[in-house]
Amino acid sequence: MRKSTRYLTVGAATLALFGAGTAVALATSGNAGDPTLIVTINDSHAGGSYDQVFERVYANVTEAGTPVYIYVPEGGIGDPSVDSLNPAFDHNPNDEFVPCPDNAASDYLLTQEQIDYLGAELTDHNRGDQ
Repeated sequence: MRKSTRYLTVGAATLALFGAGTAVALATSGNAGDPTLIVTINDSHAGGSYDQVFERVYANVTEAGTPVYIYVPEGGIGDPSVDSLNPAFDHNPNDEFVPCPDNAASDYLLTQEQIDYLGAELTDHNRGDQ
């Protein structure tokens, strides 16, 4: 897998949260640091929205004490077929829109190694919490 694709995928398919305020704004249910959050994903083109459970896969604290959490779609580590990771996932198969049928789910594989790398970048680059 290409390196740029791997990191773009990690960034696009995760929720990286700093402190409690961000999670409250994004989550339909749950708070920053909870083991799981539920986020309502709006797909207005397909005529609706759906709830996606995200699980916490990284937790750390910056030097200044700000918590850093990373969440991915539940079950998404090592399984690109999970809803909201799989480019062929269609929450509304009865509409005229067809999700990315030419993209392979394997291109969107998330690994714990990628998550740990992203977490370290977020934690280490927020020294002093400017």
